Amino acid sequence: MVPMNKTGTVNLSVTSTTEINLTDNTINFGAGYVDGTVNNCTVDSEGNSNGCQGNWASVNDAILIENTGNTDAQIDLVVQKNATGLLGPNSTAASFQIKFKSAEIACSGQFNLSSFTEVGENFRVGTGSNICNSTSYLKPDNSQDQLNMTVKLRIPNNATGTLGSIINITATYP
Repeated sequence: MVPMNKTGTVNLSVTSTTEINLTDNTINFGAGYVDGTVNNCTVDSEGNSNGCQGNWASVNDAILIENTGNTDAQIDLVVQKNATGLLGPNSTAASFQIKFKSAEIACSGQFNLSSFTEVGENFRVGTGSNICNSTSYLKPDNSQDQLNMTVKLRIPNNATGTLGSIINITATYP
């Protein structure tokens, strides 16, 4: 008997997906006030505070950006308000700064990610600011897929009310 050989085929199509998740999407400083003996206080979401009272003295939080897709991701950021938009138009001492850090990657874009940068300088209010670009995309690899965004505020003693700013974070396939 002559053996018969037949061939089978397995086909599949893998779709490229560029996707991010904001695992923690809010930094909430809560209620606090500027100590009456100073003109302003400074607080950041890394647990540091100077001259601030109430909950502002102990905030340790970050917005966690994670690449959950299967492609490299270029990360862009649009901030709704600068310091005077966030903390009040009569606040000459106001400051709103953002910093990105991660133990996983050293993402690079238009500016230095390792120090706080004033919103409205390198972070253009109302237009996109590139966080991770062709030099260093946010990778889909689990060891290089996360980036933490922290915030630093200098709050003038005349700032009042419930204040906030929307930050839109976009991922695109390079």
